[in-house]
Amino acid sequence: MARGGHALSALGVMAACNGAPAAPAGSMTSAAARTALAARTASPAAPAAPAAPAAGAPRWAPIALTVGSSAPLAITAHVQTFGDEAATRQDAAFILVHDVTARGALPTGAELRTRLRCRVSGVNLHVPDELGFSDDYRLTGDRSTLSRHVTSLREAPQACEVAFAYRTTPCDDRDHRDPFEEVVIATACLREHGLADGPCLPETFPPPALPAGFSIGLTTPKHTFTEANGGGFLFDGGVSFLEAPRFDRDYAIAFRCEDGAHGARDLGSITNAWVHIVPAGSSLALTGQLDGYPEPSSRSGRCELTLTSSKRSPDKRARPQVHGTYCLANGTGQPGPCAAPFQVPVVDLPPGAEQYRLRRDGPARR
Repeated sequence: MARGGHALSALGVMAACNGAPAAPAGSMTSAAARTALAARTASPAAPAAPAAPAAGAPRWAPIALTVGSSAPLAITAHVQTFGDEAATRQDAAFILVHDVTARGALPTGAELRTRLRCRVSGVNLHVPDELGFSDDYRLTGDRSTLSRHVTSLREAPQACEVAFAYRTTPCDDRDHRDPFEEVVIATACLREHGLADGPCLPETFPPPALPAGFSIGLTTPKHTFTEANGGGFLFDGGVSFLEAPRFDRDYAIAFRCEDGAHGARDLGSITNAWVHIVPAGSSLALTGQLDGYPEPSSRSGRCELTLTSSKRSPDKRARPQVHGTYCLANGTGQPGPCAAPFQVPVVDLPPGAEQYRLRRDGPARR
């Protein structure tokens, strides 16, 4: 995994099961079931700040987590460095190890996944899972030892919150992951004094400061152009969500430039993340390249960038909702549309170039 570069853009790539948008709307449960599940997955009230350990006491010893009644499991977690020794300080690279004991028979294919967000570089960064296959999360027998390797943070975070999500149906590829099949059953907070049971205090993750009227925005509009893979934008930072993404909408980033270059891409594919599980107030790193046809370049002039969401198929009649707009120029940008005159020539797409209208990964391809 890359370790250099900006603290956001240094994120690793999330592979199968974790990088795709949620399953199509037809696979969702009923509204009543979704309401019930939302109540079950709601985070418990934030606990009081953990007491500092007594002098000479181990700071990073394993701790037992409080597990919700919806899963017949007991979880004990601790943190290690990559030298397989107990961690002695907050580090930018660490391993979260959790021992899981079954309290009764488990369904075949039961899994326990982790959702991680860290306060780093002034951003509430949602860190996509860096493991790629179902066997990395599978619960087998009466006891399983699982681990989460975190290597993509360039600097030590101020705090990290991990949520443990339990599912009873296996997820063997990225096309079949449904958010309503996972239930958050436990949380833990990692700070400089060690790992504590329960979520971090609310003030650990202050909401992002977005321009007025924005519900989704960039952490920084700084960008560069690359000629790799046909040319496109590379962003220094990420995208922040003031509100939690809705399960029934697709999220995209699109642009149009004065020279006619234009394109769009699904946010799940350009961030290598499952967008629909990102908590409110969190950010995703823009790790992918935003390209189009014709390809944007430093000669494209001003470019308008929009962050949008739209209803899923088959309901495509409504226009996409715009959550934020930027005018990009000279490697940076300003919130709001580009000032007039902004004349965009009409460019006919050649045969086979329809993919540039909206590049998507996952099952819901347009």
